[in-house]
This record gives sequence, structure tokens and C-alpha cells, in this order.
Amino acid sequence: MAETSPPAASHKSSDKLIKDNLVPVITPKLPNGDVDLQGIANLVEFHHGLGTRALFSVGGLGRFHELNDAQRILAAEAFINSNKKLGSPLLIFTGATSESADSTLANIKQMTELGADVVFFAPLFFLRPDDIPDFVRKARDELGSEMPMLLYNNPDFS
Repeated sequence: MAETSPPAASHKSSDKLIKDNLVPVITPKLPNGDVDLQGIANLVEFHHGLGTRALFSVGGLGRFHELNDAQRILAAEAFINSNKKLGSPLLIFTGATSESADSTLANIKQMTELGADVVFFAPLFFLRPDDIPDFVRKARDELGSEMPMLLYNNPDFS
């Protein structure tokens, strides 16, 4: 059966996201702690060559705390732009989790504007479980109704 193209929407179909492989990748950093932009480009090209369908980037391995917000945005932009240079063959999931609800919402907005296919976040320590539905509504307001959003929650931390 031939694979169909994603619908002509601003973002790729969420139905397709569930069926494709999703590889979590670490954000490469230079010895001085800066985000390694060439390393990101190399990772995207490497995974494209392997036939990977989607990358879970910028905190997908749970190490979001090793980046500050400026580094998160820079890394997201590098993953997205490296993918665009290859003709956008991969779905790029970008992690927006930050140290507060407000900064996470700001990251969600910026990553959406950069062109992430999916934005994911984990509310972790800055929200009580009862606050999560309100936060998700705010995140949806930032993303709009068409943008796929992934909340991954670990009840042991929130």
C-alpha cells in the first residue's frame, strides 16, 4: 500500500505521528557548554540517512535541565532548520520544558513559531497535579488547535 502525503495543513497529521518511529536524541554540546549546531546538523543528516521518521529533540532524553531557555530555543531552531535544509523529511518534536510554567509557555510559543512539528513538555516540579489541566489549556492557546502537542507527565514528579 502506498504511503499517502500528510494533509495540506500547517502541521503534519497527528495520526501519522503515532505510526512512525520516533528516536530520542541528545542535544550535542561543545566542551565549553554551548550548543553544538554542527553536531545537530550531523545528527539530523545521520537519522535522515537511516530512514528515521521523527526526532524527539531538546530534552527528549530527560536532560532538559542541562540547557537554559536560550540554548533550548537555539537547539530547537538548529534541529528544525537542519531538517528544512534536507527538504523536511523528518518530523521534529521539540521539548519546551523549562524551570517554570511561564517560561515553558514562552518556549512553546517560540518553538511553534520556529516551525516545530510537535512541541512536547513535562510540567514536572512547577505544577501540582490539579494545575495541569489549566496549564494544558494555556499551552493549547499558545499552540492553536491544529498543532500537535505532547504532554508527558511523570506523576512521581508533579
